[in-house]
Amino acid sequence: MATIDTQDLRERIGRFRVLIIGRANAGKTTILRKVCDTTEDPEIYDTKGKKIDDAVVKCSIKLCQAPKER
Repeated sequence: MATIDTQDLRERIGRFRVLIIGRANAGKTTILRKVCDTTEDPEIYDTKGKKIDDAVVKCSIKLCQAPKER
């Protein structure tokens, strides 16, 4: 299996976009971090291309993870 040097690939391609769709806590960010070889949080944009504030995303994640009342 051929391997590609990450740094060489970044120099040749420069910039690219990735679309990852899935349910909450499915591992989308983990996959993105692995593909990009980073530990930083990704930049998230809405459908119109406007950057979404990280605080809004983290808040909505906490709401999704909150225990449901019975």
